[in-house]
Amino acid sequence: MTSLTKANRHLPLVDKILLMRRSVFNGSAASLAISGSGTAENPIVVGACGDGNRPQLNGAGELENLISPSEQEYIEISGLEITNLDEKFNSSFGLNSNNNTQKNLRAVNVTAEDFGVVHGIALTDLFIHSVNGNLGAKWNDGIFFSVGATVNNGELLGVPTKYDQVLIAGNKIEKVDRSGIELVSSEWSKKSLGNSPSAPRNWFPSTHVVVRDNQNRHVGGDAITVHDTDGVQHGQGLDTDHVSSYSVMQYNYTHNNEGGFMLIMN
Repeated sequence: MTSLTKANRHLPLVDKILLMRRSVFNGSAASLAISGSGTAENPIVVGACGDGNRPQLNGAGELENLISPSEQEYIEISGLEITNLDEKFNSSFGLNSNNNTQKNLRAVNVTAEDFGVVHGIALTDLFIHSVNGNLGAKWNDGIFFSVGATVNNGELLGVPTKYDQVLIAGNKIEKVDRSGIELVSSEWSKKSLGNSPSAPRNWFPSTHVVVRDNQNRHVGGDAITVHDTDGVQHGQGLDTDHVSSYSVMQYNYTHNNEGGFMLIMN
């Protein structure tokens, strides 16, 4: 199979799509467009089968997002290799080498607006690498969850929306600029006007969010950031945070963090 068109056409008519190992999907043919939702009893499952290397979705910089569920729930995706390298930009992933200041590139981008509660999204055992996105935009490269809303004259309009029961586990993410895992950016969960002066204060956080056992290497910005959620604690493992300047964190090794090494914020 050289295109995911056939697989996309069958979702969600069937509840499981397994891509053959050693298969490679390039450019626009690498878009995995899941339509509809599963259920708690029968989630939509996307994974791999057969022997050999993982199925590879290679966006080659032609797609902003390779996997982008929107207003969909009960979806489980695992076992894939995802890359989105635009050869027009520097691809060395060295210190300060990124020269992409205009084009957003991502592997997985989960979005929702005016839905209510989005349940049951699991992203596990994914190998995401070589995504040279826009270094000036935080929501670039790896795995992202966001919630949108319409704001009119300081008033939130529409249906309050959040995620519940999110699992991001056992993924390997390397050579991405700028972020590895970011969730949740939500217009419905603003507790402070400092960063978003035009957005009204509100607190409808995502719940039962679990991020664990992920490996990040050669990440140009934030490796893992979790916010606008309830019941999720900082585990540290380095964090100067917020209005930081003249900060250098170099040659660090962290392990088994649960509130230690190091948080410096002002």
